[in-house]
Amino acid sequence: MYIQYRNPKPAMTDLPQAIAQPPSKRANIRHRPWVRASHWLVTLSFFALVFSGVEILMVHPRLYWGEAGNDLTPALFELPISRNYQHGGWQKSEPFFKTASSPVSASRTYDIFNQNGWGRSLHFLSAWLLVATGLAYLVAGIFTGHFKQRLWPRSNEFSARLFRKDFVSHFRKIPVAADGKHRRDRKQDEADARTRRRHRQRLLQHQERAAFLLPGPPLAR
Repeated sequence: MYIQYRNPKPAMTDLPQAIAQPPSKRANIRHRPWVRASHWLVTLSFFALVFSGVEILMVHPRLYWGEAGNDLTPALFELPISRNYQHGGWQKSEPFFKTASSPVSASRTYDIFNQNGWGRSLHFLSAWLLVATGLAYLVAGIFTGHFKQRLWPRSNEFSARLFRKDFVSHFRKIPVAADGKHRRDRKQDEADARTRRRHRQRLLQHQERAAFLLPGPPLAR
């Protein structure tokens, strides 16, 4: 008598299989479509925020310190980024009331750069797009297990030695070979090889357990 299993070698999941491969074969590892889409939306909204923010600052390149500020009050400093910088095109200011603390008004005699309407609209629209994309990414990352699989560190990664090694590696210059390509550190290659061997052993153990638990045909006589 013998027992024949239907699938003695079940298919491996994408992530462990990708980790077990050497670095030269990891080029095709990609995130899920919703992750890539959220990353692109965050990138576009970020650049739109920067662009519209600079445009708003060009319209009024003055920064104040206090509760209120406008063109007729002294600024903390001004930025020379548009023709509105220290233009001085004002008539003599006149107070609204006859009190000492009365607000003042003056007519402008200079054609300023004024594109504040669409700049503010684009700025707020980009901010709402960034918030909506971030909330959708947070909810999807929690319910799909993306954070746990890809971002959340394992318990054995919280060690002073690994933190120190990662900190030092950011300041270490990567050597360059004669052909112009970056040459990897031998110790790092050995550590990566040990990591791949451990992952392969875990995958083999997972295959053996899965093959033992899979249902098979009736016993052959």
